[in-house]
Amino acid sequence: AAFSRKWNAVLDLAGADAFHATDFFACQEKFKHLVKGSPRHDELGRLFARTVFDQLPHGCVYSADCNHFDDVLGPVFAKLKTPHDRMPAAMFAVTTICNRAAQRWLPEKGPNAARAVAFIEGGTGVGEIIDWLLHLKRIGEPWTQAYREFVPIPKSEYGVQAADFLA
Repeated sequence: AAFSRKWNAVLDLAGADAFHATDFFACQEKFKHLVKGSPRHDELGRLFARTVFDQLPHGCVYSADCNHFDDVLGPVFAKLKTPHDRMPAAMFAVTTICNRAAQRWLPEKGPNAARAVAFIEGGTGVGEIIDWLLHLKRIGEPWTQAYREFVPIPKSEYGVQAADFLA
């Protein structure tokens, strides 16, 4: 609640109702009234960063441009079988990122075993990505035990906007 209040206050100062990093840093769409690199733009960037730093001390963020995977790995993905009989680039990227985060920051066993929730930004194909992650968990893929849930979350949620800023 405290984070949401502070994030919303910075959004108000920025004259926007939601944050998208590409738009903010390029001063386009909801941020087209800002001048890139101006003192006001820089100050808003610092305020967004400070809000994230002060209010969200736990967690990690990954960002991946899935389009870069398509050309190189498309033929390989076409041969893999999933519950939906296809492996889109986004599914591969999210699975790889969750695996890496689990192995790096989420001990699987012992008294410090972590049970995280992976919030995945909503959009086209997210349901089948979550189905795939749950399938991997059901068949006993070891790293998936670090996660309690895989949850889609809309871009309108301030935590997703903060993650976009960090990524």
